[in-house]
Amino acid sequence: MTLNITLLTSGAFYQSSDFRLVDLATNQPCDDHSNKSVPISCRDWLGSLTFTGIGSWDHHEMSELAASWIVGADGPTPSEVAEIVRLEAQKLFDVIQRQLGKPQRHSFILTDFHEARAELFVISNFQNAYGTTIRAPDTVFNVTSQYVKAGGAPRLVVTGMSGAVTRLQREHLLHLAREYRDDSARIRRALRSVNAVASESRESHGLISRECSSISLRPDGSMASELGREGARAGHQLFNGIDLGAQLEQLFLSQGLDPTKMRVLQSATSGAPRNRPEVTASAQQCHFVVSTPEGGSSYVVQELSSSEFELRSARSVSHAGLVVGSGSMGANQPDWIPWIWKDGVTERLGYIGYAIAVIDGPSVLGDDLSDPVAVTGIRWNGRSASRVDVDYLTADGLECVNSQFLAMNTSGVAAGFVGAQPSGKGWIHHEAAALLPDNTFIVAPLPEGTLKTKGVAINDSGLVLVSEQVGWFEQHLYLWNLADQTCIRVNTSGFGNVVPIGLDARGRILGQGRDSTNRILAAWGEIGGHWVPLGTPAEYAPAATNARGDVVGTYQVDGVERPWLLRSSGEMQFLPFVREHHCHPSSINDACQIVGEASADHGSHALLWTPPGV
Repeated sequence: MTLNITLLTSGAFYQSSDFRLVDLATNQPCDDHSNKSVPISCRDWLGSLTFTGIGSWDHHEMSELAASWIVGADGPTPSEVAEIVRLEAQKLFDVIQRQLGKPQRHSFILTDFHEARAELFVISNFQNAYGTTIRAPDTVFNVTSQYVKAGGAPRLVVTGMSGAVTRLQREHLLHLAREYRDDSARIRRALRSVNAVASESRESHGLISRECSSISLRPDGSMASELGREGARAGHQLFNGIDLGAQLEQLFLSQGLDPTKMRVLQSATSGAPRNRPEVTASAQQCHFVVSTPEGGSSYVVQELSSSEFELRSARSVSHAGLVVGSGSMGANQPDWIPWIWKDGVTERLGYIGYAIAVIDGPSVLGDDLSDPVAVTGIRWNGRSASRVDVDYLTADGLECVNSQFLAMNTSGVAAGFVGAQPSGKGWIHHEAAALLPDNTFIVAPLPEGTLKTKGVAINDSGLVLVSEQVGWFEQHLYLWNLADQTCIRVNTSGFGNVVPIGLDARGRILGQGRDSTNRILAAWGEIGGHWVPLGTPAEYAPAATNARGDVVGTYQVDGVERPWLLRSSGEMQFLPFVREHHCHPSSINDACQIVGEASADHGSHALLWTPPGV
């Protein structure tokens, strides 16, 4: 059996589903980390289909069977999809009853936005859309429904092991829906919390797993999901009658990858139906509340702001405290406004794109998005911006028209790549490159045959950390010395696949790997190729380092990222955070000023963490 909690509001619907189902071969509960929610996108509505009861039949997962029933349907309405599911479920469970000698309890739950209202359909042989449950399953599947119109009060429906959710828990969820109707992430996490408590209740009878998935979907097409600590397998996704999830699975198989061993932890999509009616919705409001971690913190965090536009993320901070990042004119607008901030004053940089790095002077490195054909690097010198002109042919004769530079040292030398996209092919050939202060560039002298390389970090000694993508989840690392134009392969054999994060002044590589239980592990790649654990606990993800070797990163509390700082002295500090937001640092200078962002479903905020005395 499974616990499904569905919360309908006029501005979003929410749904949780745990991972425990019944194995008919043994008649015992089993945890199955398949994704039981099937997103549905049709011409004029959006929805999601999930279920409770039987997990699989005849070697086919129930989500696979349910998706197959709807594939190819020509623009059905939600009620027509509910009827299709009812008819096919009836056929399937008639077969199951004949083989097992008795009916089995099962419910499908279809939620959707259609004609400016949130709808719920329960297709079941033992429950209905109003929360009623009968002890013994019927032999017939029926469809019941309810809906919430614009401005209507939220409604909650619990299916599966419904008795495990108390009246107080239900009232709490409805209270959150009324008080924080725009804070989708808060409500998703509340659903996960209620599921965890329900799994330990006597009424669960051991049939509810502690972990669960939770999703939210808004009328504008934005969908977000959190899939538990261990994640869930990528599931089926229906788009105008086509199962995109099944196609993606075949793509993975064609590349020699086993999709059953992959796990998705979080996901977010956006895309409204083409023919949906206009839905008028107020802008999502943010409850921006700063909290100090347990034990206190000497740091102060502030939101960087402007009266002209919204500062969405801070990417880099210079030694003198100059901060750059990107912003937008408002909700659902692209973050293509690059800016620079100093002592409370924000200035736009005068081009369309992103600001990536800053040094004192000032000099700002960024991406120029004004050309619809090619993305190129751009440098702003305090008065005007100049694009990086790319005029380079690869060894195969490909003309490079793209460039992107990801990091910059205090001399103004930047690391990144130049790229070309061969005609008729979907992949991009890119070669690691260094951008000099006069906006000319040189390409890394890498071994012949490397196709996808990029410079990801650079220090003041002119060492460039280069990453080569050699597979879907594998990369090789090189250290490129600009002074003598040598490239040395970094030995990662003792640490596995390493995600490169940064370089310190000594040339040590900050990287992220995995331990023997597949948990995140941060480490230093010492000169000579020996990898030493950073000393932080497992699952503490590194995000950036400065020249001195101070490191910032994130850890999670109830699925929400919070920031930490590990000084080169070994002192560990937890930093202030914004409640109900993922707080992610992106840069730290040698004075230990830190910049980053706090993000939630409604958008994000640029942040600056300042230590005492700065």
